[in-house]
Amino acid sequence: MIKQPIKSAGDYEQMLLRVTVLAAQDPSIGSKGADELELLSILLEDYERKSISIDMPDPIEAIEFRMQEQGLERKDLIPILGSKSRVSEVLARKRPLSLQMIRSLAEGLAIPTDVLIQESRAQDVGGELDWRKFPFKEMQRRGWIPEAAGASANQAVAKFIEGACQNSMHAMFRRRLRGQGMDNLEDKAFYAAIAWTARVRTQARSIRLHQHFTLSELNDQFLRNLVSLSPRSDGPARAVDCLREIGIKVVIEQQLTGSLLDGAAMLDEEGNPIIALSLRYDRLDYFWFTLAHEIAHVKHHLNHANEAFVDRLIDTEDKERVEREANRIARDMLIPRDIWQRSSARYQQSVDSVLATAAQLGVHPAIVAGRLRYESGNYSRHTRLIGQGVVRSQFLGR
Repeated sequence: MIKQPIKSAGDYEQMLLRVTVLAAQDPSIGSKGADELELLSILLEDYERKSISIDMPDPIEAIEFRMQEQGLERKDLIPILGSKSRVSEVLARKRPLSLQMIRSLAEGLAIPTDVLIQESRAQDVGGELDWRKFPFKEMQRRGWIPEAAGASANQAVAKFIEGACQNSMHAMFRRRLRGQGMDNLEDKAFYAAIAWTARVRTQARSIRLHQHFTLSELNDQFLRNLVSLSPRSDGPARAVDCLREIGIKVVIEQQLTGSLLDGAAMLDEEGNPIIALSLRYDRLDYFWFTLAHEIAHVKHHLNHANEAFVDRLIDTEDKERVEREANRIARDMLIPRDIWQRSSARYQQSVDSVLATAAQLGVHPAIVAGRLRYESGNYSRHTRLIGQGVVRSQFLGR
């Protein structure tokens, strides 16, 4: 009769086998076999409680369990997830849960957020992305993938995406693309965002850096010097060069149709930051704010290789805390808060006051004019000061 405690997995397996034999014999109550069976059961239960971790349920399994428990149908999830197609994709593991979806599910179905923020148990990228929904025709026109049709086109897209997902990045698309305006993307924009992010990662591999990035490089003096480049005619190009010099890969890549992407921040396989800019608007105020926003992500929020901040900064509401923080940091980086509060531009809002404030700060007038346009919500003001049409040309052929 076994009496000692379980000290190893081998002991556990041996006792489990003994319990199976005793249970099959069905010993009578009070017999030695029954006493042994009771003792072994106690030992096994104690070992399992201390040594064997029980995984939380998979997010999709948890949703399906709540649906069954509450007698819900798929249509009942539409108010929570946003649309019929989104419900289908989430339950089919073809669409990762966004932050807003997690919040809505936690509130609507009473599912713990710890369960919902786990990765789905989809086996790989191909298990949850629908290759047919990628904008493969535009990807072909831009030379991202070879010319193909039907199943061959799907395979080309899959190869392209998987090529960008080396090592830990394979998990990024299984999780979610974080960032401002990313919570409620429809299919077209969602798949375009994934394709664009993959293209950025691919392009970043061709950028050779002089040194490995360390966070201390992004100190206040460096950021002040970076913004001081803005009055120069080649300010945006010089800013990109300066970031590359300290180990940050900056990729300029036009967004895909329908995605409305502005910028992104992520890490490469070696831990170097990548900042991507789409230059969706060819304006200096837009360039400098987007760049500052992504720098804020690199400095304060980017911690893991399996995540990416992909942002739609224009015409979106910044609901997530880190996005609000990145916006605030970007504004303060370009125009320190204390100076802005007492600046003549903020109160007079005239052309002369904008020019005077810009001169005081040592920045391009577009940065001041852009701040006024944003705070007033009037984007028809100071159009001659925002540096329209002078950014994209600086990156042609680079």
